[in-house]
Amino acid sequence: MIFRKNLRNDKDFVLEAIKQNPAAFYYASNELKNDKEVALEAIKRDELAFYFASDNLKNDKDFVLEVVKRNPAVFCFASVELKNDKEVVLEAVKRDPELLYFTSVKLRNDKEVVLEAIKRDGEAISFASDELKNNKDFVLEAVKRNGWAFEYVPDKFRNDKTLYYLSNIAKDPKTFSSLPLNYFQTNEQLAPFIESIKIYLKNRVGQDVSQEDQEYATEVIKMVKDTIARKRKDIDQIKQEENKKAQRVNKYKNEIDKELEL
Repeated sequence: MIFRKNLRNDKDFVLEAIKQNPAAFYYASNELKNDKEVALEAIKRDELAFYFASDNLKNDKDFVLEVVKRNPAVFCFASVELKNDKEVVLEAVKRDPELLYFTSVKLRNDKEVVLEAIKRDGEAISFASDELKNNKDFVLEAVKRNGWAFEYVPDKFRNDKTLYYLSNIAKDPKTFSSLPLNYFQTNEQLAPFIESIKIYLKNRVGQDVSQEDQEYATEVIKMVKDTIARKRKDIDQIKQEENKKAQRVNKYKNEIDKELEL
């Protein structure tokens, strides 16, 4: 498809040609490659068309935000400046977490941006900066939001039991009932797991709350409360038994001292 020179700058003709075949945008004049309406018409049909848009449009924040909302893949062709723009990047990774790979080094080290991507795809942690990936607190936040992120954390965290249990709960809150007893001693120890369940239940809801969502949340909340009550009762019983043992030992030692007192 090659346009005659006098048609390359004919907006109506180019728009109609693009509707037939978005590749027609390639043959448009430089002026029309800088025209938002023409570019948008092409991009709606093929995101690769944005590659041929003018540098001006690739650096137009409002335009890039608009087309990213329609098709996040066009983010790859945005200007270097906009790939370093946090607002644009957040909009992109919300729709396609893998686009985190194409952002600037600076934003791959931005907790908010990386966590937004991880929330939608646990594998996105692979694209985070080394600084974030090796930060235990950050990894905890990541796994809390998406249990699958645990599959991609650095090897040094693979044997971390807290992260392991957290990843299971983030995938399925009902596994909270099998959390080992030692995590129920203080609220601080339980906090990451409870927060992960809250995130799961909130993310489960779409544009509206369905009956199924309500029933599931009610079931999970009851399970969590019952589990905490049961586990803490078990802890109290263990402590009472340990106290009784300690008392028996002390009594025995005192009796020894008394019997052998000179």
